[in-house]
Amino acid sequence: MRLGNNISWIIGLLALLACACSGRSQLIASVNGEPVYREEFDLALKIELLRHDAEKDAKTLKQAVLEKFIKEKILYSTAKKYNISANEQELSDEYTRLKSQYTEASFRKMLELKGIDYEKWKEDKKREVVIEKLIQQEVTSKIDIDDAEVKKYYKRHIKEFSHGDEVHARQILVDNEKLAGELRTKAASGDNFAALSQEYSIAPESRRGGDLGWFPRGIMPRAFDEACFPLPAGYISQVVNTEFGYHIFKVVERRSSGTIKMEDVKDKIIARLKQEQIEKAFDAWFEPIRKKAKVEIYEEKNN
Repeated sequence: MRLGNNISWIIGLLALLACACSGRSQLIASVNGEPVYREEFDLALKIELLRHDAEKDAKTLKQAVLEKFIKEKILYSTAKKYNISANEQELSDEYTRLKSQYTEASFRKMLELKGIDYEKWKEDKKREVVIEKLIQQEVTSKIDIDDAEVKKYYKRHIKEFSHGDEVHARQILVDNEKLAGELRTKAASGDNFAALSQEYSIAPESRRGGDLGWFPRGIMPRAFDEACFPLPAGYISQVVNTEFGYHIFKVVERRSSGTIKMEDVKDKIIARLKQEQIEKAFDAWFEPIRKKAKVEIYEEKNN
């Protein structure tokens, strides 16, 4: 089992269950006494079939989806045995985080369009928080990465931390040429570029002031490279027209080719090593729990 993919899938599955029809009667499985209904299973299977296309045959994918349902339900029932719950503040924080991109009205409208009941959505988020707390308590909190492991990883992957010329840039993206010109003039006159991006840009990174982070040549669209790499740090590009709209770029920093120091990537290495160890530790922890679980699978799953 790969924790990074499968546990995220399991937790994400909770949101999908909110879409299932309310008239549930047909069971395809039972996990520690908790049912798996045909409607919720079929919904998850449909989404997985769309994701995998022809990569997996339907029978194999069906089995994989059912097993993920089983894991989710085992994890939740295990959390209840450990008396792990989510308090009102934790739930409120999670709801706020997930709804932060919407107004309350637009969020409810989005759920309505997807056929998701709001109260059911909240219940699924509660289950998600509980499962995350269980994994944190029983697995994640017991993983520690020391400096020797970081140093060893860095030396083994030194090529990964070598790079060509890179720029750190921000962008403003709008769908109107006149507006783009006006914003470019404001930015060039000294207006705060990040604030302009937050207010006007339609790009996803506008929430962080248009920050595109560091990138080498060839990663971003060609127009990005052509606009950014000739500019010194602190300079603003002309308006650039692409298929996405009208862009204005600001080069924040530049760095020449070289090797990133270990200290500068230490946190990234720790996160990667920790994830790898969490996956292994989760497998070892979950296997005996899975074996002890009472799982009944009914013939309907083969229909």
